[in-house]
Amino acid sequence: MQVHRFETVSALMAVAGDFLTAKEALNNLPLGILSTFSTHPRHYPEAYFAAVLEADQVVLVALRTPPFNVVLSMSDREDALTCLAADLSVASPDLPGVTGPSELTYRFAEIWQAHHAVDTRLQVAERIYELTSVHWPPEPAGSLRLATEADWDLLLAWFTDFHTTIATAPWPPAEAARRGLDRVFGDATAAFWLWQNPHPVSVVGSAAPTGTGIRVGPVYTPPAERKHGYASWLTAQVSQTRLNQGYRRIFLFTDLANPTSNKIYQAIGYRPVGDAAQLVFTARSKEATA
Repeated sequence: MQVHRFETVSALMAVAGDFLTAKEALNNLPLGILSTFSTHPRHYPEAYFAAVLEADQVVLVALRTPPFNVVLSMSDREDALTCLAADLSVASPDLPGVTGPSELTYRFAEIWQAHHAVDTRLQVAERIYELTSVHWPPEPAGSLRLATEADWDLLLAWFTDFHTTIATAPWPPAEAARRGLDRVFGDATAAFWLWQNPHPVSVVGSAAPTGTGIRVGPVYTPPAERKHGYASWLTAQVSQTRLNQGYRRIFLFTDLANPTSNKIYQAIGYRPVGDAAQLVFTARSKEATA
């Protein structure tokens, strides 16, 4: 079993594309990152692309765009994680964490901890959902429109609050919000949609094509506008818009700590396909390692 690194997205996909797309829903995060990197590399100044192969067969894919965690593909070969950890110990010895299918991320963290003086903390437990047809919720008052750069200040304020709440980005909330807006408004395949009643009351984004699918999120409604059904209806509208554009599968991540959002998304047609986790590594104290 060996780790092969790749300099470009096209080189990685030539070897591992079929492996990733065979489980497109479970691999929608790495596929989406690779798609964005391929069309807009300026968003990611550095990258680590790797595949673990056994007898010319891909058994695991990993990628990292610093300062983010390493992202793991789905795999049924936990033994590939040892090879990957050894390679990342050279490529990214100060790795901040790991993101991917839950069982794999926890096993990788155990392997990493065995060779690095770090502790592991769960940052967020997630569920991956897939939608192929929309179940329409009750329609609230209002209307749909695409967000434009004229909405920048409003969206910056909203997403700063969003990042303050979820606290998973490697930057301060306002910087994370600004970078997210830059990525979406700089990518022809990405967009934000607003629901207005009559002023903007909710926003849903969509980006990162995966082949036959695309991801929806983030979803945000300011506290004063919640409990009116805006987010449910807008998410349904954006999901249907993406289906109308030719995507056959729409993907979405939810925080398992928020049962309300998980219930809402299932009600509009999203079905769970797997669980994921974001784990962060923190340097172990000298006392703990003594």
